[in-house]
Amino acid sequence: MDRNFIEQAERVPDFYGDRALAVLIQTAESGAKRYFGKIDGDMRGRLTHEFALIRATNTAKLFLYWAYAAATVKRKTYPYVSGIQNCSLVSCCLGITKVNPMRTGSRFERLLNGQSTRIPALCIEVPKGKREEVWEALARERADMVEIRENDEYPDIPAEDMEAFFKNQKYDDREILRAAAESLRFAGQKGTPSSIGDLAELVVLKRYSLFTEEKPALLYQEDVVGLLEDAGFSCEEAEVLRRVLSKKCRTEINFYRNILLQTARAAGRSVEEAAAAFSALEREAGRTFCRASATAEAQYLYAQIFVRKNEKR
Repeated sequence: MDRNFIEQAERVPDFYGDRALAVLIQTAESGAKRYFGKIDGDMRGRLTHEFALIRATNTAKLFLYWAYAAATVKRKTYPYVSGIQNCSLVSCCLGITKVNPMRTGSRFERLLNGQSTRIPALCIEVPKGKREEVWEALARERADMVEIRENDEYPDIPAEDMEAFFKNQKYDDREILRAAAESLRFAGQKGTPSSIGDLAELVVLKRYSLFTEEKPALLYQEDVVGLLEDAGFSCEEAEVLRRVLSKKCRTEINFYRNILLQTARAAGRSVEEAAAAFSALEREAGRTFCRASATAEAQYLYAQIFVRKNEKR
C-alpha cells in the first residue's frame, strides 16, 4: 500500500469512529447467521481471513459505508453490484452483494490486499432513469466512492419484490433458467442451463461473442489465479500477476515468468512445461471475466424473469 491508498481510506465517512472494526465484525457475523443459518468452519475461516486484511488495510469504515450505500439504493430500486465487492464474503454478509464468493471460488485479494494502491469504487447498476434519484439519496455522504450506472436491460421492479425473491432463492427452476438463457439471444448459445453457474457461463460467452468468434480456453479470472497458485505463487502474488497479464506490461510479465521458471526448477518440475503453461495464461488472462460478477449478473437475470412470471399470475 502507498500513501495514496492511505489518504483515500482516511476520506471514508467516519462510521462509528474507532469502533468501526468491532461493529463491522458484529454486523457481518449477524448477517452470516441470518443469510446462511449458521457459520460453519470454512465460513469462519474465510471471514477471519477477510477481517484480518480489512484490519491491515484499515478499511472497516469503507465496508460499513458500502453497506449503507447499498441499503440506501435498495430503498429506491434493487441494485446490481457489478464491481469486485462480489468477491467478498463480508460484503455478502453485509447485504452489499448476493454472491457467496466461496461458491464461485473468488478470493478476497481481488478486492483488497497488502499491495493495494487505490480504494475501489462500489459499482451499482440501476434501471434506466433512476440514476439521479439514487444520487440524491447518497448526496449527504461521500458519493464519489460509489459509481452508479444505468442499464436499459434492467426493468424498474419494486425493491420489495426483489428482496422477497432473494430471501430463500435456490435458482433451481429449470423453466426460468431456460427463459433466462433464451433472453441472452446470441449465436454461440448451446443447451439449457441447469444451474445459476451454467447461466453465468452463458452470460460470459455472450460477452465474448461481441468481439470474437474464437472459443476461450479460460473463462474466469478465478481460474487464472487458481492455476498460478498451483504453480507456486501465493494468492496475493497470483492476483497481482493476473492483473499484470491483463495489462500486458512486458517488463513485469518477464519478471514473473523468471520467478515461475526458477520456482519450477527448484521444485524439480519441468521448466519447459512451466514456460508453456505461463505462455498459455499470458494469451488468455486478459480476456477472462470475474466469476463472482458473472454470477451476480446471472442472479439478477434470473430474478427479473422470476418476478415477471409471478406478476402474470
